[in-house]
Amino acid sequence: MTDTARQQTRSSRFEWVLWPGDEISRVADEFVCGRFRVRLMGQRLVIEAVLPLAEAQHQATELAERYTAALRRHTPTMLRLLSDKDFASLPPQFITVPTPFRVADLSRGIRGARSEILGEANARLRRCYDYLQAAVEDEKHMLSNLYKLVETVEDQFGGESQASRSLKVGAVVKLVKRLANEGKYDERHPPESPGRVGRIGEKERNAALEGARKVLWACEDYLLSSYQSHDS
Repeated sequence: MTDTARQQTRSSRFEWVLWPGDEISRVADEFVCGRFRVRLMGQRLVIEAVLPLAEAQHQATELAERYTAALRRHTPTMLRLLSDKDFASLPPQFITVPTPFRVADLSRGIRGARSEILGEANARLRRCYDYLQAAVEDEKHMLSNLYKLVETVEDQFGGESQASRSLKVGAVVKLVKRLANEGKYDERHPPESPGRVGRIGEKERNAALEGARKVLWACEDYLLSSYQSHDS
């Protein structure tokens, strides 16, 4: 593959608008499915493809349509996939703000749609995304979910040392595991004093969450780069 083709492969990006988007605008998601990175950013859907532009457009559009259909099935919405041009031609719409209960329904639906699209062919990645979402939504069990995410990535590479070497994330892996194993937080191990359960501080909580995200992002990049290497 020439340098020009490589640049074209990296820049294969496609965007749509999900309409009506009042409710979906309160949620977001991001995941890798095969050669594609899917980003749901409110009512905007972006798909980036590790494919030359000419090959990617049809497949990206097909994936966008499947994902939109999955969102309709799993969320309390009647979404349609529109181009920016089609969306701009619509008349002005009233904006409604979903209630917290509605946002919770949407979050569950996002997980269901993502799981449907990934399926069993991407079981490990699917589980990692579920653990990350659970960690964000359930602070009480955040560390145990992040620990499971890290271990699931490690299993993909045959263990902690192999994953750390391949992904160059050894330091953040150890950080997440250390925090999750702290007995005082009552996550993976019971506290030494059952009557005195500590609460993780904001700084450590953010460090654990960002660390787990870095491990997942490194895994995604590794998988996507393997397609580029294969194509070249």
